[in-house]
Order: sequence, then structure tokens, then C-alpha cells
Amino acid sequence: MNRKILILVIILSLLFIELYSRLLSQVITGLANYISLSIGIASTINGTITYFSYPYIVNQYYPLNITVEFTNIGSIEFQEKIEIYILDQYFSNVSSYYSGYKSLIPGERTSFKATHTPTESGYFWIYVRIPYDGEVEEAWGTFYSIPYRLPTTAPAEEAVAPSAPPGPERGLIDMWLEYPEKVTLTQGQSTLIYVTVQNIGNVTLHNLMLLATIKDIPFDINPKSVSILTPDSTLIFLFSINVPIETSVGTYPIDFYVRSDEISKEGQISLTVMEMEIVEEVDQTIMNYLFLIKKIRTEIEKLSLEGKNVTLCSQLLEKAEQEIQAARDFYELKKYQEAKDRLEKVKKVLEQTVICLAYATIPPMLVVIPGYVSFLAIIIVLIIIPLILFLLYKRRREEEEKE
Repeated sequence: MNRKILILVIILSLLFIELYSRLLSQVITGLANYISLSIGIASTINGTITYFSYPYIVNQYYPLNITVEFTNIGSIEFQEKIEIYILDQYFSNVSSYYSGYKSLIPGERTSFKATHTPTESGYFWIYVRIPYDGEVEEAWGTFYSIPYRLPTTAPAEEAVAPSAPPGPERGLIDMWLEYPEKVTLTQGQSTLIYVTVQNIGNVTLHNLMLLATIKDIPFDINPKSVSILTPDSTLIFLFSINVPIETSVGTYPIDFYVRSDEISKEGQISLTVMEMEIVEEVDQTIMNYLFLIKKIRTEIEKLSLEGKNVTLCSQLLEKAEQEIQAARDFYELKKYQEAKDRLEKVKKVLEQTVICLAYATIPPMLVVIPGYVSFLAIIIVLIIIPLILFLLYKRRREEEEKE
């Protein structure tokens, strides 16, 4: 008897898997009919781009490979067509690539690869358009084509006159750092020190980090690293300095450098630790944070004009502005310890804000989840459930036989 039940369970599991591979809605309907339940599922037409890959930088006259993957996430079959357009910086069409029409059943995906060879240098847009059953799915991307240069040599018989140093040219890798050269703190004080990094070249910088050494004074740096900084973009690093109360009065140089995969630059900040009354400490910290807030606000507005999502960054900065206003109110009331406590909150919020800005500067990338994951999960569930039912049934039969 147990063997017959086991064979029946295996047959049912295989049947469930076969039904799922054909159509998810049919599986649910079949199960509903089998257990005499009434389950209704509305038919939906829906598709999404699950993969969009291309290099951000390519040399002029070198091939650029673009891959797009589209998945039917609805419940009925439809036809789709993948269209890829290359546009220049003024949105004029440079080249177009099309796939043929293809039918997709629910859960099925299709991919299309196009190869574009840029004949011009500069920035270009990639526009992906996928029409399907009266609907359209779209995606955008951008890449930079580095100018191609032929090697030049002076004629051997002619003397080459000395010339002035060449000016900036396209394809230049360079960064510019801005930071305060001198900072004064008191024993036991904590504050934030900014280092602004601007990509003044024409090549995207990758994996930027701020590394530093300060003798006898603990510190932290945020953000820890930034994966991408595009040309003309700005990034703000913050030193979080906490001067121990027992620190000796004196000057402590902060030696640091900003590194990326393409270029590195050094800098130094002279940190002076001195004895100071709490009144002067609070006043100095308020002025420092007001300056930082103004600087971060400018960067948020710049990213917003570039179309970046900085909503969370703006909310964090507004919170910092509220906290520093409360600190100023306590300062005016001569409640200096309460003002100092509020300034500690401002410090934490500003650290969160620059981390938010660092994420906002990174170009969006699609995270792809393999399509077979959900399929395997359903298979496992459909096998385990009947098996559990069988084991429960077997155990019950054994208990009945004992009785």
C-alpha cells in the first residue's frame, strides 16, 4: 500500500513540474481543480528589461558591445521586438539596431546583442525601446568615446622649436582637491573636515578612496569608497575627528591622499589642538557646520539639475539644518552643553548625507536575478509538499496499526 502511495506522489510531483514549465496560471488552475477550490487569476500583459549591459568608456573606432535582455513577467503570451538607438549628445540619431519579432510565453526571456563602432568622439546616449502588445518598455544609458590620435613625429632634418606646455585636451585624466589648510580644535572636541574631489578630466574615475594618517588622534572617513566619478562630477569626503581630552596642545599634520584606479593626489591639513572654553568651541563648530551645509546644498542642487535622485539627501540635509538651528538657539540662551549635544547630532546626519551623495553620483545599474531561481524554487516546493503529506500519512497509519 505504501509503495502505491509513493508512486502516486511521484507522479503528481512530475505532473506539477510539467504544468509549471508550460504556464504558471495553468498550474494554479490545475491545482485548484484537483483540490476542488475555486481560484481566479486575472490575465496580465507585462514585460521588463532584466539586463542592460555596455561599457561606459570605449575608444573611437573600437567596437562597443550592447546586450539587452527582456522577460515576460505577465501571465499571457505576447510578441516583442528589441530596438537599440545610438544618439549623440544633442539626441540626434547616429545608428539603430533591431531584433526580429519574437513570441514570449510567461516567464520566458530573450536577449539581443548589438555591436556599435563609434566613428566620432564624445558623449553618446543609448536608448533601448521594446514594444510589445501595445505596451513599450524603455531604458537609457550613456558612454564616452575617447578620441583616436595618430602618432606624430617631427621631420628629422628640421629643428623643432620649443613650444609652450600643451593645454587641457580631451581624454585628460585629472582631479582637483579642495580642503581647508588649517583647522583649530580644542581638547575633547569633535568635528567634521571636508575634502572635495572634482573630476576635471574627461575620463571617468573608478574606485575612489580617501586615505589618511593622523598621529595620536582617532578619526573616521565617510564615504569609505566611491566606485565611479564621471567627468565634471564632484564628490565630498568627510573626516570625522575626535580629539581626546588628554591630547597635548600642539600641531598635528593630517597627511592624506585621494586615490583612484586612474590617478592619485596628495594633500595636507594642519590640525592645531589648543585649550579653549566651551563657548568658543561651540561657536567655532556651528560656523564650520554651517559652511559644510552650504557646500553640500550646492552639490545636491547640482546633482538634481543633472537628473539624479537626491530626495533622501535633501531630507537628511534638512534634518541637519533643523538640528543646527536648535544648537544656535541653545547657544543664544547660553546653554552651551545642550548646544554641543545638538551639534553631535548634526555631525552624524552630515556624515549620512555625504554617503547618500556618493551613491547618487554612481550611474544606475540593473541587478539581474537569474530566471531559473524562481523556477527551481517552485519545483522544490512542489516536490517537498507532497512528500511531507506522504510522511504524515505514513506516520498516521503506523500509529493506527499500533493501536
